[in-house]
Amino acid sequence: MSGGWLAPLRVHSAWSALFRGQPPFYGNAVVFSVSTAVLVVSYSCTIDVLCLMLGAITAETGLSRSLLSALLLVGTVSAGACQPFTGRLIDRAGARSVGSVAMLVHASGLFVLSRARGAPALATGFTLVRVGGIAGTLLSQDALMSRWFVRRLGAIVAAQRVLVAVLAVSLLPLLIGRAVPRVGWRTTYAGLALPLLLVSPLAALTLLPTPESCGLRPDGTPPPESAEAEEEPPAKPGAASEPDSEWAALLAPTYVEAPSIGAATEDGPQQWLLRDALKTSAFWWLLLLNFFTCLTTGGVTAHASLIAADAGIALSQMTQLVLVPTALAGVAVNISFGLLLNRGAPLRLLFLCSLALLAAATATAAVMLSQASSPGRRNAAAACWGLLYGGGTSSFYFLYKVCYPLTFGRSSGGTIMGLANSSMFCAIGLGPVLYGVARDHQGSYAPALRVSCAACAIAAGAAGAFVGKAPERVRPQAAGAGGSA
Repeated sequence: MSGGWLAPLRVHSAWSALFRGQPPFYGNAVVFSVSTAVLVVSYSCTIDVLCLMLGAITAETGLSRSLLSALLLVGTVSAGACQPFTGRLIDRAGARSVGSVAMLVHASGLFVLSRARGAPALATGFTLVRVGGIAGTLLSQDALMSRWFVRRLGAIVAAQRVLVAVLAVSLLPLLIGRAVPRVGWRTTYAGLALPLLLVSPLAALTLLPTPESCGLRPDGTPPPESAEAEEEPPAKPGAASEPDSEWAALLAPTYVEAPSIGAATEDGPQQWLLRDALKTSAFWWLLLLNFFTCLTTGGVTAHASLIAADAGIALSQMTQLVLVPTALAGVAVNISFGLLLNRGAPLRLLFLCSLALLAAATATAAVMLSQASSPGRRNAAAACWGLLYGGGTSSFYFLYKVCYPLTFGRSSGGTIMGLANSSMFCAIGLGPVLYGVARDHQGSYAPALRVSCAACAIAAGAAGAFVGKAPERVRPQAAGAGGSA
């Protein structure tokens, strides 16, 4: 094959492999495209974007940064508390209805922020943005993807995260950084609401709740009775070098080892209700694993600039040494983990690798602090920290998105993910507080980073030992002799 292994991997071939040759207007492809657009325009609900304008808000209103941080915390806690309720609503009313309304709530919060004059209005705006964006829009899209894709969920979520990283995470902060000095933070907030208002009707029209509701099946697979009739003819000699064959070899769906928990059905693992999932040890192991890991990711992410400052790295240097490697590693790891999961890699092994990356990242950050007097070694450690932390956090949040639907099915994905997200938000909110207290008492972030390194290492061992263990459904025994209900 001329041109090397990467030569035939073209964009149209990747689309064909992901969606089984479906045209762009086919159901699965439409849901993926519109859902990705929803995630891109909803990125303004994240702390990364909201915090970009805190300096301008402080300068105009006279409110302190600590007060603004507390107001943001109110919105984050509110979003976490709403997750179980919005998850149940998604399972009952559908992800399309909840997501469309949540986008309007998100947009209304941005408009409130654009007109805010004091702390009460800012608190209301932050709460509406976080509840509508996080508890409503993002959760509904996670549930929607788990219902439309089962065997290809890993590759689909990875592709979606990469597109959001390129279109939103990388570009939106740059646009906001240029817009705030020119038009002000109020106009910028109002401008962020306009894409939400434009995409919301499109989402309401196209994001059907399940593939079965429009006569399709998950992943776009053909019906069982027509599977034999639609078998592809034998490949000709040399066909493996065709573009579609290259992508198909990478993205061909297979049942994975760890997600197949319970009795696997034709379209994926057995379906679990929340009340049944709560009775399994697998649910609680995943919940505890994600909670304690989010303590580390939340604390390190919130204090990243301060950790770099303690090492003598200026903010401008941090962008080049840490943030750029973090973004590059995140994209590479998302693609790699998506392909590995789609090709049958055990979920426990992927969790172990992700947590090992996080443990190495926190240890490298501690080394960076110890090398503050040596700029060369410090900068090298900072670059390694960025690469390891980007790979660890991206892979962990990718696995977090897929572990629950691949473990407990797609019938109650909103309710189960809502409860899990509520726990995750508590950890993300508590992590920065613990890191701040440790810094104040110890005078350095190094002790907290070492504790986080040990915690991630223990979590990696727990993931290797317990993640993927098949939970047993509790079945009540019949009153008569023998037989079960």
